[in-house]
Amino acid sequence: YKRIFEVVIPDTIEFFKSKTKDYEGGPAFQLLGSRGQFADINRKFWKLYQNIWEGKTLEGEQAEEIIKDMIGHLWLTLQCLRDEKEASLTKTLEPRDVPHTITTPREQS
Repeated sequence: YKRIFEVVIPDTIEFFKSKTKDYEGGPAFQLLGSRGQFADINRKFWKLYQNIWEGKTLEGEQAEEIIKDMIGHLWLTLQCLRDEKEASLTKTLEPRDVPHTITTPREQS
């Protein structure tokens, strides 16, 4: 466990930070919420499953990168679930309350 805490976790955090740099304009992961994150996790899971369980060679990203991506999506899912729980305590969203157009934080101000 020592290596996990001293090497793997910090490395995964740095990987996550580097992957999120393109999204600094706003929390894009919140647009689709926990369901959107679940879809991303599911897509990554099946690539990883085919590689590890079925022995399929990966052409693009490799198993370690997929795992780090999944961890990042799990962190985002945790944040979405917390945000969704907080929102449900203050207001229940109806489909009509969800905007049909997406605006950036700059457009909202």
